[in-house]
Amino acid sequence: MKIETIDTDEIIGLICPITGNRILWEDDDIEDVLRGSVVLGIVTSLSPEECGFPWMPLADAWNSHYQRVSAKKMSLDEVVEAFPASSVALRVVSGGIACGPVYDVSYFFVPGFLPEHCYIRADGNEEIESQADE
Repeated sequence: MKIETIDTDEIIGLICPITGNRILWEDDDIEDVLRGSVVLGIVTSLSPEECGFPWMPLADAWNSHYQRVSAKKMSLDEVVEAFPASSVALRVVSGGIACGPVYDVSYFFVPGFLPEHCYIRADGNEEIESQADE
């Protein structure tokens, strides 16, 4: 699987071309906007052995993959790259301060290509094209 690192200072989320939902990387209620979306799975560095939600399309495949690979001897990037799925992993690093600096890496598994207009820009200049125009 190919990994594309997302600059969170530039891109803060996605607009799903299927559902029209805004999927923000930092959304506490993200499960509400993921159902039926282009996001096929989410894996985080906090709990990499499980896909974010068990109902996601790639959840079972990820869980099996993680158990099969030598995850303790590999970086999480290497485990994701070895995942045999035809999607792309959007690598999103989140950070903050909690008794010192902390960060979490999340991988959003999406189809191989998302049009540029699907990305939500931090500067508010995302271009939303209607499905009817396509």
